[in-house]
Amino acid sequence: MLSDLINLDVIKMNLQGADSDEAIAELLEVMVNKNPAINRKEALEALYKRESQQSTAIDARVAIPHCICEGLDKIQLVIGLRPEGVEFDCPDLTKEGESKIRKPKLIFEILFTKNDTSAHLQVLKEIVGLISNNELIENIILAKNAQEVFNFIKEYDY
Repeated sequence: MLSDLINLDVIKMNLQGADSDEAIAELLEVMVNKNPAINRKEALEALYKRESQQSTAIDARVAIPHCICEGLDKIQLVIGLRPEGVEFDCPDLTKEGESKIRKPKLIFEILFTKNDTSAHLQVLKEIVGLISNNELIENIILAKNAQEVFNFIKEYDY
C-alpha cells in the first residue's frame, strides 16, 4: 500500500523549487536525508534523464518524477507540495513548435529498485488511482500540514 511508503518525514510542504529541476533536486534531498545510502549524484542524473525523455507532469495538478536507481533495497518515495505550482516543460504536448508548461502543485518523487518490477507497477497504479479522485487531490493540495496530507492518503489507501 502507498501509505506504507510514506510518513511525515517524506512529505515536504511549501517546496521552494519553482521549476522541475529545482523541485526534483529539493525532493531528492529529503530522500537522501532519510536514507543516506542513496547516491545523490546518480539518482539526480537518473531523475533528470527520465524527465528529459518524457515529462512526468501527469496533468495540471500532479507530477510523478521517477526512475530506477542502483543500490536501493526498497522503493523510496517523497511527496512535495507547492501552492504556486512547479513548472514542468511538457514538449510532448507541443503544438506548432511552442512548448507547453504544466504547473502541478503535488509531486510524488519515486526511486525504484532495479529488480522489483511488480512493486514498481503497483506503486504507480496506486498513485494513478489516487490522482483520479479529484476531491482527494484537491484536499491534499489544500492541506495545511504534512499530517493532513498523510491522513488523506491513509484514508484513501484503506
